[in-house]
Amino acid sequence: MKTNILIIGQGAIGTFLGAAFTAAGTEVTHYIRNPNKAAATVELCLNDRRKTSGKIKNGTPYHYNIVTNLTNIEGFPFIFIPVSHNSWHQIVTTLQPLLQPHQTVVLSGNVWNDFDWLEQHIPAPFVYAFPNFGGAITNGQLQGWLTPNLTLGITNPNCRPQLNALLQLLRQAGFAPKHETDIQGWLMTHFAWNAGLLAEAARQNGFVNMTKSWQSLTQMYRLTRECMQVVNHCGIHTASFAEGRAAFKPYVWNALKTRLLFMLPGLAKSADTTKNLPEWWSYAQKVYTTAVELNFQAPLLSACQQYWTG
Repeated sequence: MKTNILIIGQGAIGTFLGAAFTAAGTEVTHYIRNPNKAAATVELCLNDRRKTSGKIKNGTPYHYNIVTNLTNIEGFPFIFIPVSHNSWHQIVTTLQPLLQPHQTVVLSGNVWNDFDWLEQHIPAPFVYAFPNFGGAITNGQLQGWLTPNLTLGITNPNCRPQLNALLQLLRQAGFAPKHETDIQGWLMTHFAWNAGLLAEAARQNGFVNMTKSWQSLTQMYRLTRECMQVVNHCGIHTASFAEGRAAFKPYVWNALKTRLLFMLPGLAKSADTTKNLPEWWSYAQKVYTTAVELNFQAPLLSACQQYWTG
């Protein structure tokens, strides 16, 4: 029997997941709140790096199966929510009265300090499943890299059966999910990494400008390190995670690696395709708010306030 999956929205990550599950024979439906903004199809101009017989060929069209209301969602055993960290409260509050105990909510996005709130407001089992791939949809095309990597974990041990079921579902779709036992620590460390990266990119008005400047790349890692220190002050040992360790390597080494990475043709330009400076700044703003609450001195983040309050 086929598994039915509901994906909230039709952004890049939701489309990646929808296309991969559909290619594996899973029935996928996308919920779109505003039907006037819904796209019927998108061209998959992607590099599928999964080792699976169901690889998606570049140029394949993906046809969205769309619903525009949430009144009858009890038939979906898995509900994926791939949204911005600023949207958790809105989406979960909308879904809350509709969720059933037999369903599994899959949270596929960045999370900072909403763990307790999510635990209290999701009335069904839920699993964190962070996709380690990405891209952007522009002019009817989804461009990016579809890797097999997702990082999964639970904060409630009672959700272990749902975690195991999701691991199996993802493997059947050609993914190679990794179970992270400390998913809260991993997610907050990853959030801090993004906060430093996006803050400097926003300050330079984009990745193209930032990656041209050694000074900016070095400043990016100074910001990232300060964000990691805030996470450490929250009682999380960032050195337990790859990004936490990388942030404390020499600035010159990190800047060189990043410069070489962005020498890939079109990478920086692609990162700027969906440039949203308020969204980019919102990461650093959340980390700084926590630093103030903890009475932790974060001078680099403090200096950034002029950008998100101006």
